[in-house]
Parts: sequence; structure tokens; C-alpha cells
Amino acid sequence: MEFRSTRPACKGRMDRSCFAEPERLEMQRLNRRMTGVLLLALAMALPAQAASPSLGGISPRGVQRGVENQMVFSGGRLQDAKEIFFYSPGFEVTKLEAAAGSVKATVKVLPNCRLG
Repeated sequence: MEFRSTRPACKGRMDRSCFAEPERLEMQRLNRRMTGVLLLALAMALPAQAASPSLGGISPRGVQRGVENQMVFSGGRLQDAKEIFFYSPGFEVTKLEAAAGSVKATVKVLPNCRLG
């Protein structure tokens, strides 16, 4: 049985280069693994961040009670809007048109809707 060294031609020499090669290769493997893990984490984080809508403004700033009002919600990533959520009772969305940067909604404000 013959033993072969994995080190580069270090026959008869005992300098640093003969012993540094395995450590250098291990560090390269570790760097590749870490780079792969970081790229995978980044790829997984991007779709979640891109799906979140952001609201920039609502116009008009005030509406009249007892009638239907046209409202425009502007912002980013609103093209998938399906509904509008109001914290107070007294609002009813009758029509909703979503576009890339805005949502046009026809909102009926009930006569007994709270002021403010």
C-alpha cells in the first residue's frame, strides 16, 4: 500500500507553503458556503418586501356624509387592491378600480357616520 500526500510537491521541503494549502482550501470552501447562504437569504427576503403596499396619500381630504364620494388612494404597489378597510363604521365601498400607482374608489358615507 502506498501513501500519497494531498499537499503540492513538498518533497524534502518543510516551509510554510506546504502546510498552508489545506487551511487555504478550507477557507475557500467556507467562503463559498457563506456566500451561498447569504444569497439564498437575500433571495428569500426580496419577494416578501416587494409585496407590501405603501399608501402615499388620500384625496380628497374630506367627504360629505349621506352621499357617494369619489376617492383616490395613491401610493406604491396598489395594483392588487381588492378592498379598503375602514376602522370606523359608516363607510361602504361601492366601486373599486385599482391601477399601478393609485386606487379609485366610490365610497358611500352613511348619514349617521361619525364626524372626524
